[in-house]
Amino acid sequence: MRWDEGLTPEQRVAAAHEGGHAVLIAGPGTGKTHTLTRRIIKLCQTGGVAPGEILAVTFTRAAAALLRSKVAKALGEDNELPTACTLHSYALSQLILSGEIITILPQPLRIADDWEGRQIILEDLKHVLGLDIKEVRERFDRLSADWQTLNREANDWENTFPDPRFLGAWLQHRALYGYSVRDELVYQLKQAIDRIEGFRLPHRPRHLFVDEYQDLNPCDLAVVHAICDQGAELFAAGDDDQSIYGFREAFPQGIRRFAKSYPDSKRLDLNDCQRCEQSILDVAHFVADLDPNRLPKNTRSVCPPVCGEVNLLSFDHGAIEADIVARICKRLVQDGGQDPGEILILIRSDKNHRFSDPLAQSLRTHGLPVAVKVETDRPTDGRNGRMLLAFMRLVVAVTDSLSWRTLMRLRYNHVGRKSFEAIHLSARAQQTSFVGALQRIRQNPEIVPSLGGRIAAEVVSIQQLVDEAPPHPGEDGTAELVEWVGKLSKLVIAEENDRKDVVSFIQNTAESFGCQAVPELLRALSLSEESIEQERDADSINIMTMHKAKGLSADVVFIIAAEDEYVPGKAENGPLENDELRLLYVSMTRARHRLYLTHCRERRGGQRHSGRTAGQRRRTLTRFLRYGPLRSIPGATYLRAM
Repeated sequence: MRWDEGLTPEQRVAAAHEGGHAVLIAGPGTGKTHTLTRRIIKLCQTGGVAPGEILAVTFTRAAAALLRSKVAKALGEDNELPTACTLHSYALSQLILSGEIITILPQPLRIADDWEGRQIILEDLKHVLGLDIKEVRERFDRLSADWQTLNREANDWENTFPDPRFLGAWLQHRALYGYSVRDELVYQLKQAIDRIEGFRLPHRPRHLFVDEYQDLNPCDLAVVHAICDQGAELFAAGDDDQSIYGFREAFPQGIRRFAKSYPDSKRLDLNDCQRCEQSILDVAHFVADLDPNRLPKNTRSVCPPVCGEVNLLSFDHGAIEADIVARICKRLVQDGGQDPGEILILIRSDKNHRFSDPLAQSLRTHGLPVAVKVETDRPTDGRNGRMLLAFMRLVVAVTDSLSWRTLMRLRYNHVGRKSFEAIHLSARAQQTSFVGALQRIRQNPEIVPSLGGRIAAEVVSIQQLVDEAPPHPGEDGTAELVEWVGKLSKLVIAEENDRKDVVSFIQNTAESFGCQAVPELLRALSLSEESIEQERDADSINIMTMHKAKGLSADVVFIIAAEDEYVPGKAENGPLENDELRLLYVSMTRARHRLYLTHCRERRGGQRHSGRTAGQRRRTLTRFLRYGPLRSIPGATYLRAM
């Protein structure tokens, strides 16, 4: 495949750009990532650039895997491919390669994943500090925000951090277990670049591509700039209207100020939307224009008109809303021949399944297939999956403290909180790690009166299982890696179906990241939660949150509960209100032909206790649509007119 095959004229111009840094401003459905990918292919095919000189940074691992597969198809599976990864993955790889000179992080570099963060780190800090889990999470979120915004670089940061007691407890805990956390990786790479004299990135690309540039935070932007300072030419692609991760400190001003950051750069534009009909774009643009700071754009639909239907439907309360939405879907599927897999139902949030349960029940009552995609747990987050991951880590590195702790917590062994507190006290007294304390207790159980024998027996039992494990392969390839995981799983997971689910997930991760060795696979599994986008069920009506729908599209989209209490919700009049505005815009532009927005005058039952005015029944239409071009009509009236 030639690099320009099938490109539109404006996509071809952007992909063929020459002469320094460039930013591609591309509205929804204009082929932003497609154009970026084709530019990579062009450089390899006709630009005299070796694939190894290219680094492509994506926002999710799923996007990185897709980009790699498309480039491989064009260049040939057996040829060298560019590096495609998230910025966290890139930072981790550079920190590992520079481990001998980066001493601020515990070595060897071990990343605590989200499960370990929730179930071990936060839980331990909760007990140490006497706080509830929400308070501990808030403090950890503040720590992460200080890394992402670069507030951590203030000279007196340790003195201005709101809770120095928390900071001290966390630093002590990380020393005990020897881990780093994902949110600090990019910051620590920036620190290395800034503070280690003569530091050079081990992998310095000649060409740097950054997709979803609007979702980078200030720390990310600083690292991208540092990579460019070491010789890379930057091609950034994004859309400030689609910056929706303010809760992760995403900084849309980064793309808005691109020309100031890179004075000799060129702006490229994609304006032809090949996804949404014009009537959908018109309403979406009304919403986007409520942000006076947005970059001007001329996005226009080039789709063949089908129906271009946009409706704002009102209901008395949520039960009626769920029923009529289901009836509309039934009409579309049974009378209109609509593929159920091309219907998306989006909700702002779904705590305790307050919205997805009644919607799913109504859809099933009307005989429609439905898939609820609001959960975030993965097969490796269950008990069996976590135990398998822990054993994998111990087979590779038997001194991995977090893995010992995971197994001792999940196995049926009567080792509980008091035992862990005793181990912690022993470790601090001997100035050793958690696993170091375990080995001392194994040799001399009397160190821990009344609990030492039980702890020592559990250490012996786990060690025996590790000794029985098949030796892990070297860098023999993905197939051998997956085969080894399958063998190891039989020692850990008794139920065959449970084994299949967990091993299949690990196999998909290995293939997505192109892992060749066990340490590489374990790092990928630690970072795989970076994925935000959600794959949908191809044969069902899919219910998912608005954030998870980014990157998806469908013939028909419902946005449920477009009410001020949810959008902007608790972000009202705050720094994240514009995030909520952009989230609504992104959700609306998932629709190709039909867009439905719903709102209720009341919320009852569990829904009453949600949103900004939790406990109050009365609800109002979101401020972002209140003065727009849509007239609200009763849902029942619309149904009768279909």
